[in-house]
Amino acid sequence: SIKALFPGLPGAAFVFDPKVVYDHYRDRFVLVAVAGRFGFRPRAWILVAGIPDATAEDTSTWCRRKINADQVPGDGKVWGDYPGLGFDQERIYITTNQFTFGDLFRYAQILSLRKTGLYDCDKPLRKKVFARNQTRDPEGTPAFTIQPAVTETDTGRDPAQFLLSFQDTELCRPGSIPCGRRLTIWRIAERRQGLRLRKRSVGTGLQLVAPLGTQKGGDDDCGDITTCWDTGDLRLINAFYDADRGFLYGAHAVSNPETPDAYLESVVRWYELDVTPWRQATVSRKGLVANDNRDAGWPVVATDGPGNILVTYSRAGAPGTGEYLSAYGASVGPASNSPEVTLLRAGEATYIETRGFSPQRWGDYNGINRDPIDPTDVWMVNQIAADDGDEQALETDLWLQVVNRVSEGP
Repeated sequence: SIKALFPGLPGAAFVFDPKVVYDHYRDRFVLVAVAGRFGFRPRAWILVAGIPDATAEDTSTWCRRKINADQVPGDGKVWGDYPGLGFDQERIYITTNQFTFGDLFRYAQILSLRKTGLYDCDKPLRKKVFARNQTRDPEGTPAFTIQPAVTETDTGRDPAQFLLSFQDTELCRPGSIPCGRRLTIWRIAERRQGLRLRKRSVGTGLQLVAPLGTQKGGDDDCGDITTCWDTGDLRLINAFYDADRGFLYGAHAVSNPETPDAYLESVVRWYELDVTPWRQATVSRKGLVANDNRDAGWPVVATDGPGNILVTYSRAGAPGTGEYLSAYGASVGPASNSPEVTLLRAGEATYIETRGFSPQRWGDYNGINRDPIDPTDVWMVNQIAADDGDEQALETDLWLQVVNRVSEGP
């Protein structure tokens, strides 16, 4: 277990939200999770491990670091939630949303770790923290869920590290629906005095939070909310930086602005940002991945070596013949805004979780990355609602993880 990898955690500590990325610069895997002891004498940690590829199963070779989640002294105890994990050539970046132990959101935190102290336990771990006012966007709004980019480059140069977040603190009429209008691009670069964080907001047009999704076996309007699923809020699930082309990517679920009928879909909105030069960063392309009477959620995005945009996401819907929660992929060519959609694995039953969540919790477990050996390939990690083998039941509480390699090259 992850908890067993980090000696000294209290028995009452709860470990959650693990993520793993492959650092192709150093041929290492990086694991991050967060942990907290809630209740009496609360405390929280960020858990990080550098894993040698060749000896990954021998955990004695892993360099494991237990870091205090509260890196800002003197402002009360906080814990970290919903970690983001990215990297560039020299550093690993971990982002968290910092909450009080009374669950009040305080600020977003960016933690930068030098790889030398993470991959070699004999060397000190050097870190830099950005938090509180530093992680307010240029308009002064506290950022929420800053996603550090996985940086891909074949040139050998050392680009700046980019991060991305979406501002979603407004309420829009009718019905006070949460909405947002801008992305914030965060840039961390090495300067003579150390790391410097800069930020720049760019407009996206009005984006409304997505409606709940439906699924086969439920109804079209979520009258029975137990069969509906959470397609996600306006936060981004990942960020990807194609450093050779100077483009930064993100995606999230939004309410369909082009719905042709009475059924309002949750759809995927993706963004390509031109961050070269930095002072003139703009949204160079954006588009929708949408299907009539089907709801999409929890998208993650990357590019392949030739520059195609690849997205994987979850999809389901009740209208018509209906669709169970399924795994999909979409590709967008370098000079296009129109996606080609591919079913990766069909869902098999109506998903209803046994602990009584309404709507159904789903989906921010998706992952995507370019293949480190063959850059024409992209790997997509997703999940489906799986048949649990009960021939008498049309519902399931079983989900199945699926991994797909997608190639757009020759």
